[in-house]
Amino acid sequence: MSQPPGFGGPSPQWPHGGGPGGPPHQPWPHQPQQQNPGFDLHSTQLYPTGQPPGGQQFHGAGTPPPTKGPRNTKKIVLIVIAALLALILAIVGILLFRNHQERVAEEEARVAAEQRKVEESRQATDAGATAEAFFEALAQSDADKALTFAAETPEGNNDLLTRDVLMEANKRAALTGVGVDETRLTEETPGVWNTGTATVSYSLGEDPQTIDLPLRRVGAEWKVDQVAAPVNLGLNGPDRLVNGVTVPPGAYNLFPGSYSVTSTNPLIGLDRTEFVLDAPTASDTDWEPEPVLSDEGRTRSIEAGRRIIDDCMKVKELQPENCRFILWEEQGLTIDRSSITYTLKNDPFQDVEFRFNGATMTATATVPVTNEIRATATQNGRRGTLVPTQQTNTIGIAVKLGSGTPEASFT
Repeated sequence: MSQPPGFGGPSPQWPHGGGPGGPPHQPWPHQPQQQNPGFDLHSTQLYPTGQPPGGQQFHGAGTPPPTKGPRNTKKIVLIVIAALLALILAIVGILLFRNHQERVAEEEARVAAEQRKVEESRQATDAGATAEAFFEALAQSDADKALTFAAETPEGNNDLLTRDVLMEANKRAALTGVGVDETRLTEETPGVWNTGTATVSYSLGEDPQTIDLPLRRVGAEWKVDQVAAPVNLGLNGPDRLVNGVTVPPGAYNLFPGSYSVTSTNPLIGLDRTEFVLDAPTASDTDWEPEPVLSDEGRTRSIEAGRRIIDDCMKVKELQPENCRFILWEEQGLTIDRSSITYTLKNDPFQDVEFRFNGATMTATATVPVTNEIRATATQNGRRGTLVPTQQTNTIGIAVKLGSGTPEASFT
């Protein structure tokens, strides 16, 4: 076979055979079989004849040229759509999960709120029961049981928190009609109530009472924060008889009730002798009776004063040391001391006004004393009788009454 014009040298080697001694030439896949193309010898690169530069290039023996078409674009679109769907699904999933968490949290909060409400109701019931049981113990004069409801032992003197005192209080004005109207608790932290107040109604005798009783939780039990109120029964004077029990002056804790306070000394009384303590939380408990001279004390003080004056009427001295209201002088006479006779010419205590000192339990007064002297005397060697003569002097008298037996003296 003759060579095509314009070629020299050996024939070109084609991929997949076609050369001498090689396997028969195989056409390109999906390409129609064609004759050897001519080449443009004016170019530095080989192109199929009639293919301008910039056309399809071959990249090596046996490598098909890259193709671009609708199939690749569709694939990219599908990938983008799939990614968007995945993102949307992820966002929806997150929103659904958050929504689920919120619903779970709301449900847990609702359940917790209901549980707190139930627990609060239970605690309020227990607290109210404690308040009611405390007042029922008072109504039954059971002082020991009433003290078991105390959050802590009352500070101060508790000598009058006894059954005998409380029983007498109920005899004077019975505590009745106990009822709890309302109980309010203070939630310190969620689900924790340690303090509260119960509104309690009751009567003392004919007088209705309503108080707010403070409560406190001690461990698992509710207790009364204040079971008794301090009352000042005076700081001086005689011992007091409080609802039949004798105690010295001072401040004492008392349960609610009616009280009688009298002096154990008949010579000394108190300016106030009874009171009603409305509640264990009462704040106006400055009930301080003042000791006073009793009617009997006044009578016996006068008697004691008369005695020491009468004793002075028996002396045989012109100026006796212990009877300073007797003040006589001889004035040029020599008076026979053994003949002296004194006579009381007035009633020193007719309009007496005693002053009483509760701290010393002493009654004092200033009284006028008129005395008359009779005696024999000697003047210039002649013995004679004095003309009866009177004098009036004032003397102070103090009568100590603390022992129950008046002890009078001049001051």
